[in-house]
Amino acid sequence: MTRTQRLLATVAVAVGVVLALVAGIALVDGACRVRFAENVMLRSEPRAESHWQFVETGRGTLIRVASGRFRGWYLACDDRVEPQLPPVDFSFVRNRFPQKAGSHVRNLTLREKKGADCFWRVTGTDGGFTLQATHGRYANWYLDFIDEYVPDTDREPPSAWNLVLNPNPVPGTTWTITQSAAGRAIRATTGNFRGWYLDAITGAKIIERRLCWGEDAERDRQEPPLAR
Repeated sequence: MTRTQRLLATVAVAVGVVLALVAGIALVDGACRVRFAENVMLRSEPRAESHWQFVETGRGTLIRVASGRFRGWYLACDDRVEPQLPPVDFSFVRNRFPQKAGSHVRNLTLREKKGADCFWRVTGTDGGFTLQATHGRYANWYLDFIDEYVPDTDREPPSAWNLVLNPNPVPGTTWTITQSAAGRAIRATTGNFRGWYLDAITGAKIIERRLCWGEDAERDRQEPPLAR
């Protein structure tokens, strides 16, 4: 091998290493990139986005949007959202969040790709079904809603951005789940929002977060108005 050939071979190896590093970084970045939307709410009447698919796995149940813009996206709970102490001047503190509970968290999202926070435990009870997160910071917390909440009547039909996770089972943590050709409907069983459907807003902004690099994403929604 001549000197020129050795030089070309060295350059080829160096270029190959650089390309491999770039490809590796791109692969890791893609794996760390999570797209989600803060668009899960209650809706007074059903539509296509009010239907869900349940996928049973060894780690728990995956709950996915059955149709519409977010079809196939997963119901998830964001571990980065901090618990909130219920305001002391609202009646739901006494009725829905007893002092021993201490807090609730408003962290329900839809995720494009499944992760550990997308698995749920669905349990049948006399009053309906409970849905509990199975992994992460809020493992075993229950899907619930704030009953003392002012619905958004500007939307048609009315909707409410009042979903939370609650550490304790209370009347609002039981749900009716019915099956149809469109998918499964998940409905509240008690309180002011009895019969309302778990729904996904189609016009919500999609937010991107890179989990591996510690980047946080700007929240898409404001704090909910509560009934006094």
